[in-house]
Amino acid sequence: MPAWTTDNVDGLVSYTIDPVEETELVRALGIPEIHWSSRVPYGGAGSQGVLQHASAAVTSGGACVVVVYRACKARTAARFGRAAVATSPTSSHSGSTAMQWCTPTGY
Repeated sequence: MPAWTTDNVDGLVSYTIDPVEETELVRALGIPEIHWSSRVPYGGAGSQGVLQHASAAVTSGGACVVVVYRACKARTAARFGRAAVATSPTSSHSGSTAMQWCTPTGY
């Protein structure tokens, strides 16, 4: 079995509510290039949705190794102690900044 590293990752899937943008994750982990990026609306079927998006990425040939993630910025302390509803979107991009830094290259 091959030793997988971040060099193998070419796809990312997360939730629209996630405060960690794709660009932050790519820079933090040193992922060299992303061919697939998508976000699923957070809700009752959210956990199945991200798996379906990842499956679609691999099945279609859009990506070979997809990371499905959910992250929180612990330093903000916003998620600890009580539930809170944001009055505005967590991202000014309403879910994805993928088009700011990536143009699909195709296979």
